[in-house]
Amino acid sequence: MLVYDFMPAGFPFERGAQWMQDEAPDVLVAAAEVAFDYSHGAGFLELGSVRDRWDSLVLDVQLSGKPTTAPFAYFQGELELAPLREGRSHLSLSAGYAPRSTSTLTAVERRNVQREIEVRVREFLALVAMQLERFSSKPM
Repeated sequence: MLVYDFMPAGFPFERGAQWMQDEAPDVLVAAAEVAFDYSHGAGFLELGSVRDRWDSLVLDVQLSGKPTTAPFAYFQGELELAPLREGRSHLSLSAGYAPRSTSTLTAVERRNVQREIEVRVREFLALVAMQLERFSSKPM
């Protein structure tokens, strides 16, 4: 199954780019722990290298391990940071995931799992955006 969400954020792209290179791993791990109930004991967040994609930066993310509380068996995708006008940025996450035990889920249960994942992705993005805004308000 696929999930995509985005949000505009009130920080300049250049500061966000600096953040992705310097501080992203710790913040992303903490956000994943909160948003996905994903503790270090149950699994972990793997991050790829930050890479350019046209005018944006992309970071591969994958939740690995065997979490018992997460509503999915795997979760893999891309966190993207792109510039917007007037000193703002566009933060998005697109990912593929597999719900736990899909063979036993009804159509209604699958929709509920999709909604749950969408809510968790939004929470993850909101936590990341909040940390980025704090970072961007620090003096350079």
